Amino acid sequence: DMALEDPVCTFLNEQEVRFQQGGSDVSWLTEGCNVLSTSSNTTVCQCFHLTSFALLMSPTGPPSANQPLHIASKVGLSVSIICLIITIILLFSLKLKEKLHHVHRQLALALCLSQMVFLVAVDRTSVRTPDWLCTTVAALMHYLLLCTFAWQLTEGIHLYLFVVKVFFNEKIIWAYYPFAWGLPLIIVAVTLGVRFCDYGSEYYCWISTGQGTNWAFHGPVIAVLLINIVILVGVTTVIVRASQRKEENAC
Repeated sequence: DMALEDPVCTFLNEQEVRFQQGGSDVSWLTEGCNVLSTSSNTTVCQCFHLTSFALLMSPTGPPSANQPLHIASKVGLSVSIICLIITIILLFSLKLKEKLHHVHRQLALALCLSQMVFLVAVDRTSVRTPDWLCTTVAALMHYLLLCTFAWQLTEGIHLYLFVVKVFFNEKIIWAYYPFAWGLPLIIVAVTLGVRFCDYGSEYYCWISTGQGTNWAFHGPVIAVLLINIVILVGVTTVIVRASQRKEENAC
């Protein structure tokens, strides 16, 4: 089923009407016209001049129209959440002495919570104007996904200190928690304060892409990926050199 979405208030630019064979090609402009409010059957426009007006809309289908992909996403997320819950139970129940398991526990927890929120509430939005609940879901999704990447960065830092610097103090473990859970909170709080209205969109409770607010998520993620790549190269180089020295000493 097709629906009319994205209403745009326009007016006819009468000075640039061009007549062609078989009909006319007219120009519609938006300067001085704004959408005041819109619903499923009514749109209110406001224009600051008098001329011929029109309401232009795009024929689109709702995201739920692709049912096979929607069902596959739900099933995949459900299986992933079950596996993550089992992983979390094992990591917390087993008394593992390796300090890296502190990071793995929190990483699995953040990933599991983000997928739960995504599965249950990411598409729970109003048709037009996102309400406070959708804004809350979008902000929570933003925070939990940033926490997931923050714990991935923490794991990279831990490996760097342990392998490259050959330096590790058990007390540093407790610094991981405020870093990986606190830094994303600061990013989300600042973004909410500056771009509160960009949390939530027409169909999904996520960050709007119109004003570049999505870079509050993409930016930190790209930074984490780049830093972890650098750490991976450094750790791999140290391991390869250590292996080569071991072979030379054996000879």
